[in-house]
Amino acid sequence: MVKNIAQFSLLILLFISNILCSQSYGSLKSQNDIEKLLSWIQVYAYQEEDIAITYKSASIRNGILEINDLIIANYVFPANANFDKINSINALLTAGSNASAEELVKVKKIQINIGYLDKLINFSRSRDVGMLKEFYKSETYLMFDEVVVSPDLAITAANEITTENAFMINKVASYLDTFSFEIGAKTKGKLRSNVIMNLEFGKDLSFNYSIDSSVDDNALDGGQDYQYFNVLTDFIAPIEYIANALNGFLNTTTRDCSNLYSKDNLQAWTSTIDGEYCLIGLEYLDNIFSDSQLNDSFDVLTEDFDTDLLYLNQLNTQIYEAIVNIAWSEQLFKDLSILSGGTIDAGLFTLKSLLAEKLTKSEFEQTLGFFLLDPEVSTIASGFSFDELYKVYSDYYFKLKSFANNPKGIGVGVKSKDGLDAEYLLYLADNPLLAMGLLNSVEVELLLNKRN
Repeated sequence: MVKNIAQFSLLILLFISNILCSQSYGSLKSQNDIEKLLSWIQVYAYQEEDIAITYKSASIRNGILEINDLIIANYVFPANANFDKINSINALLTAGSNASAEELVKVKKIQINIGYLDKLINFSRSRDVGMLKEFYKSETYLMFDEVVVSPDLAITAANEITTENAFMINKVASYLDTFSFEIGAKTKGKLRSNVIMNLEFGKDLSFNYSIDSSVDDNALDGGQDYQYFNVLTDFIAPIEYIANALNGFLNTTTRDCSNLYSKDNLQAWTSTIDGEYCLIGLEYLDNIFSDSQLNDSFDVLTEDFDTDLLYLNQLNTQIYEAIVNIAWSEQLFKDLSILSGGTIDAGLFTLKSLLAEKLTKSEFEQTLGFFLLDPEVSTIASGFSFDELYKVYSDYYFKLKSFANNPKGIGVGVKSKDGLDAEYLLYLADNPLLAMGLLNSVEVELLLNKRN
């Protein structure tokens, strides 16, 4: 079932790509244009797996595609429904979803910034570096608000995380049944913005990542090398390939299957499901999914993904602050301690012992000497003087002690007043030891028990 849900999610992505191929989200002139695309997603899911994908409303404004109250459920024929009021495929599937009462996934709100992706494609095609200023605005890129999954799906996901007994699997599953995800940006200047990503699992676990960066004005002189745009072109090529295929699909069905897109079109859609009308529609979709070039295009996207992403971020970019933080509930920490088989408790016990009393300089030096027997620790510590290490220990002593007694969250923040050249990260990826060279130009802060 998880595999099927993933396939339907991919189908949604493909239709989004189709919108992009239209050159602009502005080509969607009406609500009906959006419903054309969503109706095919619904029919394909129903045809393949008897799955009902329904939604309360869908719209697009200022480049943001928004879908409200999306439900993916098993479909049961609604024998007791009032068919006089059912005049669309969405209404029929809603009735079937209500009849089954077996919701697999429920999402309160989905937002996808198609306008941003459209600008990215146009930037790649035009190679106009001056377009960079369009990317530094306050906006949401992607949001899934209040996603609720069924117990069976949560248990399936839990089985991927732990192979412990059924009790622990159910414990893990209880934390995976509700989550929210959002990634967006807040402008901080003409060519500067703070990109933020938040992931929350109910009230028990939250992950926050943010990066404040800007583009150097000199980057707008048009002097960016061709390799940058070649990498960018390869990066978005799979999306453009899928978009072209689906653009042809929508044009074909609009031309040959016009009844599907008329008012009160339920009969046309049921005829399509029964194989009596618009056979070309589902055949076209099957051909797209079976095309080997589709898989090849995704292989291109995933191959060397990390390196390519770093390269695309080196456009004379300066990074001023980056924060990564994880916070958890008391109950989740207790369950993780049990799941670890005592490893977490043992670590906390050791930390508490080390922090029972604040060490003097001589005591700290003796303790540090023990840890320096580890070559990796020795390599890191070599970048600091003893006085610097003792100052860090003193600054964090009480925070560490509080964390050891009641751990609620941990993270790290990195700040650079003058900005860290993102191109340095390309070299850092190949040689992590170069990180030692950053210590003189950045301020690193350990975040303890900080809530997101």
